[in-house]
Amino acid sequence: MKIRAVIVDDEPKAREVLRHFLSKHPEIRVIGEGSTGKDAVKLADELDPDVLFLDVKMPEIDGLSAARIIASSPDAPKFIFTTAFEEHAVDAFEVEAVDYLVKPYTASRVNMAVERLVQRLQAEVQNDLMLQELVERVRPVTPRRIPFDVVGQTGEKVTVFVNEDHILFVEAQGHRTRIVTIQSEIEVAANLGEVENWLDNRVFFKSHRSYLVNLHRVTAVKTTGRTFGIALEGGQKYGLIPLSRGRVDELKELLSMAK
Repeated sequence: MKIRAVIVDDEPKAREVLRHFLSKHPEIRVIGEGSTGKDAVKLADELDPDVLFLDVKMPEIDGLSAARIIASSPDAPKFIFTTAFEEHAVDAFEVEAVDYLVKPYTASRVNMAVERLVQRLQAEVQNDLMLQELVERVRPVTPRRIPFDVVGQTGEKVTVFVNEDHILFVEAQGHRTRIVTIQSEIEVAANLGEVENWLDNRVFFKSHRSYLVNLHRVTAVKTTGRTFGIALEGGQKYGLIPLSRGRVDELKELLSMAK
């Protein structure tokens, strides 16, 4: 993880010392420096840093006031405040500061602040990835009409277009595949793996080595002794679709995410 940092402090020596300690962390790159609260606001807007090391006491606009202005932006950076006055710590955390460094700095204390910063940023990245995956799973899917090649009664090849949302389940039958919809059944001249590649993997779940089920049609997961099965809306006449024991938890998780 690369972290872009800006240091704002009205004391040049303090900026130099902090820059030196930060140079020991290869993941952090100092991309700008300033000496006033106005500088902080301007640099945050122009450079879009990941973190601002911001002194509390500065001329014109103090660090806390500058942070409140910057925090109103939807892409505001993280804040680590620096000061010689420890009594400002409570105010600093009102703007959700990652940490608060009291001068004079020590290497160990700066290291701790950097570690907290990295943990906070990594957690946000992970949360973003989880949210993205959830959105992909539950995003409304535009029904597609999928072309399947079937063999007609007289031996000729016929291309049949099936509304993907109408499919209840798919079953492997040797080198062919049976596709069951809410209205009919067809036998496709392709194996289950090929059919699986044609279908939307956000919607179709491989419940068993020989079956794919439409998640939008699942109404219940049932257990009979040591056997698991899936009940499908509109598929009552087909009974329960086999569900492998090792896939039970994954199916339940997907279904709970989609609610």
